[in-house]
Amino acid sequence: MARDLYSRLDPTLKKALKENRKKYKHSCDNVITVLKGKDYFSELTIEELKALCTWTETSGFKIDWQFGEGLFKEHKDCNILR
Repeated sequence: MARDLYSRLDPTLKKALKENRKKYKHSCDNVITVLKGKDYFSELTIEELKALCTWTETSGFKIDWQFGEGLFKEHKDCNILR
């Protein structure tokens, strides 16, 4: 079975999300809930992706908006990020 996006989130980004959670608990918890409920990058909405970038302190200019490369570890079931 596929692993959810939160479990595959890049460790550096997960650390930033946890750090921001200390001050912005509700917003960060929403991001965590979304990531735990989805298995593929392509399932994320633009708003969810923007929130992920905000609370992991990731520049939207530095990510691959098509496939999410750099945000998540590879999906072991199908060897792709989507």
